[in-house]
Amino acid sequence: MLSFDGWSVGIAYCLKILIDTIFSIFFIVKAKKAKLSMLYFPVFMMIAYLLAYIPYVVDFFNILITGMNIHAKHRGANLISVFRGGY
Repeated sequence: MLSFDGWSVGIAYCLKILIDTIFSIFFIVKAKKAKLSMLYFPVFMMIAYLLAYIPYVVDFFNILITGMNIHAKHRGANLISVFRGGY
């Protein structure tokens, strides 16, 4: 079960991924319409930065579904988990 900290971090990361995805798509469409090739680099950097939060969101949904985090489920796996420890 998740504490208040676990819920707030998990929901915040889910919203971050959702908002960054929407902005990335918006800026890609704007760059294509205006034919601004220099805008593609910051968009792809935003997408690369967005990919860093996916393990946390996967672990959050895994805790919601199974009740345990990925690290506890697979003892040898050293996946990044913000929900280890006090959460």
